[in-house]
Amino acid sequence: MQKYPEKNVVIIGHSLGGSIACRIVDTLTNVEKNEKIAGVIIIDVVEGTAIEALPFMNQIIAERPKHFDSLHNGIKWCYNTCTIRKL
Repeated sequence: MQKYPEKNVVIIGHSLGGSIACRIVDTLTNVEKNEKIAGVIIIDVVEGTAIEALPFMNQIIAERPKHFDSLHNGIKWCYNTCTIRKL
């Protein structure tokens, strides 16, 4: 928020990101909320399930490849790991 102090933001989160978005907004002071947060969009979040998944996120992220040799290989990995459903 300090990089663009004159701008308002909309916080958007999907699934676990929705839970994180709620926590971000909740931790801001009332002044920051009133002056900076223009809106919050939470999509498809189940708070309890998302919070229960947090302890496993570091392991999941650590197991992801750091880079791919090509865009095709990156897409193929996402498809094979069910990160995406359609090529």
